Amino acid sequence: MMRGMEAKLRSPASVGKNLLADSWLEERSGRELSVHSELTDEDGKVFAQGSAYLVVLSQEQIDRMGVGA
Repeated sequence: MMRGMEAKLRSPASVGKNLLADSWLEERSGRELSVHSELTDEDGKVFAQGSAYLVVLSQEQIDRMGVGA
């Protein structure tokens, strides 16, 4: 379950430009995750960056929410 998200737009990208979206797990502490991402071009220029903060739900919590039914 997402606790929060942040996105920073750094620069506009041209239509038709090839972009690379990369994301990685920055930190995990118990059930809490911090994930980061970047959108870059082939030269490494950063167009956007993002972070998300998540909590891993137990199967019991998922069942109670009715997710996936």
